[in-house]
Amino acid sequence: MTDLKEFLYHGTRSVWVRAASALLALLLLSGPARAQTNQAAAEDRELLDLLVLNPTELRLTGLFGRANLRKISDLYVAADYTGALDAYRGYLLDKLAANPVDRVFRLWHPINPDPKAADLLLDGVMMIGGKEVSIGHPGTVNWTYPLTNGYPINYLEFPAFELFTGLGFAPLLDVYTKTRDRRYLDRWVAYMDDWCANERYLSEVHGCLIPSPVNSRMGDGVLSFTALLSRFARAGIPSDESIPSRTLMRVLRKYLREMPLTSVAYTRSNPHNWTPTAAHVGIAMMYDEFRWAPTFMREGRRRNIEDNAVTQNLRDGSESQQCPWYNDNYVKAIHNLFSLFEIRDGYPAWTEPNWVREWTSDLDARDEMSDHLADRAAYQIHLRTARGERPIPFRGGDPRPAAFASYSVSPEAYRRPDVREILRAMSDPTFETSFNSEWFPYGGYNIVRDSWHVGPRSGHAAMFASPMPGSY
Repeated sequence: MTDLKEFLYHGTRSVWVRAASALLALLLLSGPARAQTNQAAAEDRELLDLLVLNPTELRLTGLFGRANLRKISDLYVAADYTGALDAYRGYLLDKLAANPVDRVFRLWHPINPDPKAADLLLDGVMMIGGKEVSIGHPGTVNWTYPLTNGYPINYLEFPAFELFTGLGFAPLLDVYTKTRDRRYLDRWVAYMDDWCANERYLSEVHGCLIPSPVNSRMGDGVLSFTALLSRFARAGIPSDESIPSRTLMRVLRKYLREMPLTSVAYTRSNPHNWTPTAAHVGIAMMYDEFRWAPTFMREGRRRNIEDNAVTQNLRDGSESQQCPWYNDNYVKAIHNLFSLFEIRDGYPAWTEPNWVREWTSDLDARDEMSDHLADRAAYQIHLRTARGERPIPFRGGDPRPAAFASYSVSPEAYRRPDVREILRAMSDPTFETSFNSEWFPYGGYNIVRDSWHVGPRSGHAAMFASPMPGSY
């Protein structure tokens, strides 16, 4: 009993001593230091409020089944905002290491940084459009280069992609991932903090007025950065050598707040000619714990997948854009989407957000998309010459190769007897197809051929005669 009393006395006393020491340390903080600490805590909470962390909301959204997310929620509720940010960094990197976006998505602009570009950035020089441009050191960057008038920026003008997307600094993080040379990470952090604070193009431009080349970089820009982050995550870098959690969340806030929502405004305001993409759906699934994710999913699903299918896909597999090369994008979009679905099919149902499970479990919708994809893939295989090119009236004046979807993209298309005949004729010079002419009445494409074989009998004639005004 005496030993127990001694233990309780000394144990309790030590707790009070530690508490008194902590209080004294807080009181000894100078006014500016205390203000800086409070400001950092306020920013940390603001960054964490981008996530669904309230326990009630976790249950309502279906995210409560994720144990690691619940741990972050506990830290948030306990007001340990720095700890919660660090925990989220680990959570996100683990998720991206397990589901690397660069192995799921066919990116329009994949990041393959040149190590030499990283060394240039240490000296304040960036590779822009293949040229070395002095952009200055962090804090001195002209974010509107090559424009000279600053903000606001006139319609149809825009800064260099490398600057307003932040991807021009990717070589720094890529080289650090491979070398662990701290100079590269420190410089990347300094530039990206500057980018978050001072780059304003997308926050100032009207979403309905951005040029098409800018819109094409929006969803792909987020996914390209996510691919870079996936490579970083797979490197297994210890937390004390990792990206500072506050910088990471600042960067994610800028990417997710500005790029997808700007693209949403663009596609909603465009009356006819928008390009289908699964990027918004991919962003929603990759960052499904963010509050914006359901909005990205809704817009990606309705405008880019469902609305596109009923307004641009015609019954013969052709498209209302009437540009065979341009609308190869539908094949890429649906293939990317199905790759995402395959990953999510492996998730336990109790860890899935309701708004994801609603779509992935809708087998009728998935069958309909698969049918549309098979029609488009078969159409691509038909709409070609024996030399593997688009016929002259359809190719916009340049000899675009008539690429078509692989078997893995749409096995259903490859099971069709007419497609089997074409593919056999392309590889067997002795085989003759039962047809040499094509007619796509809804799209207006007409082709007659001597044969599917390259040689003296490979002549063809093609005519484009649209039954309606096109969208392109």
